[in-house]
Amino acid sequence: NQNAVLMGDYLYASATLLVAVELGLDIAHILSDTFLKMTGAELRQSRLVWNPAAGYENYLNVIEGKTAALFVSCTRGDAGFAGGPSPVVEAFTAYGRGFGLGFQIVDDVLDYSPKSASWGKEPLKDFTEGLVTLPLIYALRDGNGTGRTCVLKHLETRGASSCDATVIDRLFTSSGAIDSCMALAAQFIDEGVAAIAGHVPTDRLAAFARESLARTY
Repeated sequence: NQNAVLMGDYLYASATLLVAVELGLDIAHILSDTFLKMTGAELRQSRLVWNPAAGYENYLNVIEGKTAALFVSCTRGDAGFAGGPSPVVEAFTAYGRGFGLGFQIVDDVLDYSPKSASWGKEPLKDFTEGLVTLPLIYALRDGNGTGRTCVLKHLETRGASSCDATVIDRLFTSSGAIDSCMALAAQFIDEGVAAIAGHVPTDRLAAFARESLARTY
């Protein structure tokens, strides 16, 4: 895992250098800024680990850098490289942000979804490792009973106390956490699509972004 992470860092640095030489410093600046935001977000993610009080704001702050920044670099960079005027570049920045936030929320929902294995994700991996993402934040906020008690104990003991999958499933069903997450993901994506309306045809870009919402069902 350490070698994989270091190789990823090396490849990203190499790509940034190549872009600076071939495409100019403006695009290289976007990539470098993105890399800084992503690595900073990964460091801040430690606040979400084994922390039942992590909260929505901390979570959003992490995924803004962890995922949304990467999507923004793609959409903003392409719009700028294509010579788009400032309003178009800013519109595509908003599209990338909305798409990225929605995508990451859905990705975190997959940890608690029956379809997670079909997308190459290990079910309940985030939960087992103590990573408190939005689905768990909402489940603890809106759920109650033995399921909530079990999850809190799991987090407070840093995994020494485990929870049966059926207990976790009941907590998510009773709290409506998955539906709340999916509604928020859809809202972010719709805001992103609305930002580019009037600048470019939106049908395909909207369908592309909204396709990520179908991964959990």
